[in-house]
Amino acid sequence: MAATRDLPLPLLIICILKMTGSLPMTSQPPEFGPLDAVTLLGSPTEGYVLVPEDYEDSDDATTTSVPLTPRRGPFEKCKFNQCLENQPSCYELAASTQCLCPGYTLNNVPPEAPNLGSVTLNGADVIVEWCEPLSYVTGYVVTVGGQEKYRFSKDKRRGSIGQVDNVIQVCVSAVNDAGESEASCEMYQPRDRSLPLKVGLIGGALVLLAALLMVVLIWRRRRQRKQEAHISSAQ
Repeated sequence: MAATRDLPLPLLIICILKMTGSLPMTSQPPEFGPLDAVTLLGSPTEGYVLVPEDYEDSDDATTTSVPLTPRRGPFEKCKFNQCLENQPSCYELAASTQCLCPGYTLNNVPPEAPNLGSVTLNGADVIVEWCEPLSYVTGYVVTVGGQEKYRFSKDKRRGSIGQVDNVIQVCVSAVNDAGESEASCEMYQPRDRSLPLKVGLIGGALVLLAALLMVVLIWRRRRQRKQEAHISSAQ
């Protein structure tokens, strides 16, 4: 130690640096906690969490989750009637009121079959009514007897097929760009158009018979009075 004290100052500094350079250098990687890792990508309010792969202390770990944004609007079904025609589509109602539409098949698959409601006579024409399926629809096709086809737009739920005089099968199907659905069918039984004529003839005959009966009764009543008057004048 005495020798080192006698050394000049520059030489003393060089010796100290050599001694420290010969010592083993040890380094230890910094330790990261789960909260320290957040600052690597941003502030905690930004929702970024970076957890080191070798961090396995489950007791000290904290779980950070990003809250889901609640859906705004009523959780109600859309007030959409599948059997009512000339109304906004369910998609339009959902976009404007944030209501919930039932599950619809997409436009890349053929639609499901519509629900055939009724086939009835209205005046001289037969009217077919149906309800929209839960599918993407561009129009409807009504078939009479498997041959005649009547086409209607997607917003229609009823249509006329003209005059039908025979018992025949009436079917309705939905169509889109992917194809045509299965058909919903019903047998149409026409009414007896001669029935009103028969009823009129029978009614007219009954009225005529009643009038004839009334005339006979009046004639007999007058004849009886004449006979009574003749007997009285003879006495």
